[in-house]
Amino acid sequence: MISLHHGDCFWVLPKLEPCSVDALLCDPPSGIGFMGKEWDKDRGGRTQWIRYWAVRFRRALEVLKPGAHGLVWALPRTSHWTATALEDAGFEIRDVGVHIFAQGMPKSLDVSKAIDKAAGATRPVVGTRKLTGNAALSTKEKRGTYGVGVGTAPAKEVPVTAAATEAAREWDGWGTALKPAAEHWILVRKPLDGTVAANVLAHRTGAINIDAGRVFTDWSERPESWKRSGHSAKPDAPKIAAPPGTGINCHPKGRWPANVTLEHHSDCELLGSKKVRGSNVAGPAPEAGPAWFPGAGFAHQAGAARARAQELAPDGFETVEDWRCHDDCPIRILDEQSGELKSGFMAAGTMRAGNRIYNDLSGLVASDTIGDRGGASRFFYCAKASRAERGEDNDHPTVKPLELMRHFVRLITPPGGTVLDITMGSGTTMLAAQAEGFGAIGIEIDGKSYRIARKRLRTDAPLFANLERSSA
Repeated sequence: MISLHHGDCFWVLPKLEPCSVDALLCDPPSGIGFMGKEWDKDRGGRTQWIRYWAVRFRRALEVLKPGAHGLVWALPRTSHWTATALEDAGFEIRDVGVHIFAQGMPKSLDVSKAIDKAAGATRPVVGTRKLTGNAALSTKEKRGTYGVGVGTAPAKEVPVTAAATEAAREWDGWGTALKPAAEHWILVRKPLDGTVAANVLAHRTGAINIDAGRVFTDWSERPESWKRSGHSAKPDAPKIAAPPGTGINCHPKGRWPANVTLEHHSDCELLGSKKVRGSNVAGPAPEAGPAWFPGAGFAHQAGAARARAQELAPDGFETVEDWRCHDDCPIRILDEQSGELKSGFMAAGTMRAGNRIYNDLSGLVASDTIGDRGGASRFFYCAKASRAERGEDNDHPTVKPLELMRHFVRLITPPGGTVLDITMGSGTTMLAAQAEGFGAIGIEIDGKSYRIARKRLRTDAPLFANLERSSA
């Protein structure tokens, strides 16, 4: 069930049943007066803003089940305000996730221009420069920082001026702000009712769904010989299509989710998929050293590892997405800076270097380790903002990528659970919850945003036949 409420969450939340909601996912204001919006004002300063939101977070806490998790957006500049309000409300701060994106534009004052303007000097035009894509759009034209779904503007030429005064020349190239390319998501939890195990059994909350948030890697393309090689020290360890007690000790659903997520530029294009080769062990075997059992020196172990890797090399691939990325895409930039990284392959029975001197058997590799290669971005969840996901006539300035919100919903909401958004905006959390099969409760104080959310849910999500209308 999706339930929408129009009103101040301070007054709406007491109407909900206490200890009945499974998760919290919301994008509250930041207190900087973004784009002059009244709802983002600081309410008189830091103390007043924190007090205002602490009482609302407290009411959200009361309707959450013990141990329920929440992810709360914060602008890095005022994230300490948001974290303080959450703690004052009674939440535990568990972590801070960082989401890195490309579409932010610097809101910086050109100090040199400001000096000339104050002096009444006219700056000479010395040339022009071309703006393309989202750079050719103002924040207002893009309808916010992300510019999701607005398309690419025609290129335009803008004048380039030079300093007119000596003072302006001294401060040429100075500004007042960095380009925004990161935002915080504060992971919180309502205090547990006893231990984690007891809380999970009693309320089905208290933990996060690691497997549902894993960074997917298709290990199925690995050759069967690679899957069968080695053994795991744990008979019930997860395997890749291999009998218990054999095969590579890796998780079939992919890598462990990190507290960093990345987002493709809106102009990036997914071309399909491609296969990349796994890592191999290159170079001559090291000289033989002390053996931990007769006839098995380090040269023997390294040789075995190299032989297995060479067996893998001809067809040891994994399937990854194939993108044509915009020049400013953070995923492209990260992979370009990291270069092609290689995680080393070690065969089962190899002794780690740090344990060789003392023949410490605790350093033996219990099972073949995964050797693969690629850019650093493969270790992180990477979202893509669709051009069409805003919905028609959605001019809300801080719409979050639907794919990212689906990832967050999966992480913190138990199966069959309900997620709460006390600052619903244009309804992206509601869409994400519905797409993932969860219930959701959305509260929005701004009438225009509330109407946009209702329209998005009815026109963009055919499954919303069970949409419940409610108004505070």
